[in-house]
Amino acid sequence: MFEDFRKFDEAFPYLVKGYPLNSFKGLEESRKNFWKHLASDELNKREMVSDLIAEYARICDAEKDRTLPKKLFSTAWAAQSNTMVSAFWTIYFVTKHGDAKAAAEVEIQRLLKETSQTLNGKTPINFNRNDMDKMTVLDSIINESLRLHVSASMLRQALQDYDLKVLSVGKTYRLRKGDRVMSLFELNHKDPEIYSNPEVFKYDRFLNEDGSLKTDFYKNGKVVRFALQPFGSGLSKCPGRYWAVTELKQIVILLLLYFDFELINPNEEIKMNKNRVAFGSLPPTNDPKIRFRRRVMT
Repeated sequence: MFEDFRKFDEAFPYLVKGYPLNSFKGLEESRKNFWKHLASDELNKREMVSDLIAEYARICDAEKDRTLPKKLFSTAWAAQSNTMVSAFWTIYFVTKHGDAKAAAEVEIQRLLKETSQTLNGKTPINFNRNDMDKMTVLDSIINESLRLHVSASMLRQALQDYDLKVLSVGKTYRLRKGDRVMSLFELNHKDPEIYSNPEVFKYDRFLNEDGSLKTDFYKNGKVVRFALQPFGSGLSKCPGRYWAVTELKQIVILLLLYFDFELINPNEEIKMNKNRVAFGSLPPTNDPKIRFRRRVMT
C-alpha cells in the first residue's frame, strides 16, 4: 500500500495541474487498491484500527456515506505528505542549529520544574494544553521551520468577469469568468523586506525580547496581515493546523528528553524538492544521516 501511496504522492502536483490520471503508469490501479483497503468492510476485518479511523467509519456507516475511502485517503495524505515532512524539517533544523536545540531544552526543563515533574524513565511526562502554550521557543522554532519549508497557496476561480485590484503593486487586472488565480504565500515567507535574511534559519525569529511569541511583521512601515500562512487561508485553511503543531511540539519534546542525537555530516547540504511548490510541505531531496542513542535514566 505504501508504494501505491508513493505513486500518487509523486503524481499529485501534476494531477492538480490537470494531467489525466491515466497518463501515469499504474496510478489507476493504485487508486483502486486504496478504495479497496480503506473501505468500511475491509476496516471491520482488522483488529488494530486507530480511534480516529474507527470514528470516521462509524459516522459514514451511520449516515450511509460511501465516501469513507476518500476521506481516509485525504487524512492519510495530509499526515504522510505534510505533517511527516514538517516533522522531518523541524527535527533537522533543531539538530543542525545548536542554539535552537539548547534554547528548546532550557524551555522544556523549565516546564518540567514548573509542573513538578521528574524525568526518571518510569513516570510518563504529562504536559497539558496550557503547558504547551507556554512553550514559545518551540512555537518560534516550528514557525520558522514552517516558514522555510512549506509552500502553501490559495487557488480561486472567477465565477464572473471581475476587475482585481492589487494594492501592493498599484495595478488592476481583468479576470474573465473561469480564470484561476493563485496566491502563493511563500512569496511573503521569503520576502527580505518582511524577514531579514529569509533563507537563513533563525530559531528566535518569532520571539519578542520578553520571550513572548512575535506575531507582527512589517513591510514599508505597515503590519503585514498574512506574514506567515503555512496552512493556507480562508475557508480552505487546513482544519488540522492546531493538531499538526501540537504533534510537532510533542515530537521535539520527546526526542530532546529521551535521546541524544546529532548529524553525522552537519555541513552536508539538504535541499528541498521544488516539484511540490504551492502544494504544501517540500520534502528533502536526500536523507541526512544521524547518530542517536537513548539516554540512560537514573
